[in-house]
Amino acid sequence: MSDSRLEALKRALKMEEDGKKFYEKCLKETKNEMGKWMFEFLIRAEESHIRKFQELYKTLEASGKWPEKAAASEPRDVPANIFAEALAHSKEKEKGTADDIEALKTALSFEEEGIKYYQANAAAATDPMEKKFYMLLVNEETEHFLSITDSLAFMENPQLYYHQKEMTRGHW
Repeated sequence: MSDSRLEALKRALKMEEDGKKFYEKCLKETKNEMGKWMFEFLIRAEESHIRKFQELYKTLEASGKWPEKAAASEPRDVPANIFAEALAHSKEKEKGTADDIEALKTALSFEEEGIKYYQANAAAATDPMEKKFYMLLVNEETEHFLSITDSLAFMENPQLYYHQKEMTRGHW
């Protein structure tokens, strides 16, 4: 096994740890209920990824082989639509603060960076299980990205969000 796989995992671990720290900071600072719910979810997601990377790194370092179970996704208690779940749990239906909106925009950039990085790792992978592992991460990060996008649209203009929902007759 080349050191490049371990280096890729180190970088991925750092990205997830940085994301978690940022989301923890945002959770402390946001006043918006939906924002709090989203940042709590994102923290849990980053913690899950951090655990996966730490376990995988140890296994790769010890055996030099990509484990087959690494591609298996953990059982998740994630709702099908994270944003809809956050909206349902939030009593507030008001616009987010400028700081909340900026934090979500930064969160989008974290998730987008992750998507691109994991796509590149999947494309470069020669082991089918490694490729599958990175593609599962691409899917998870894409779910996060879309949920943050929905949250951002809502926080920027709740009235427009509800108007669009009415126009599509609730097909969201």
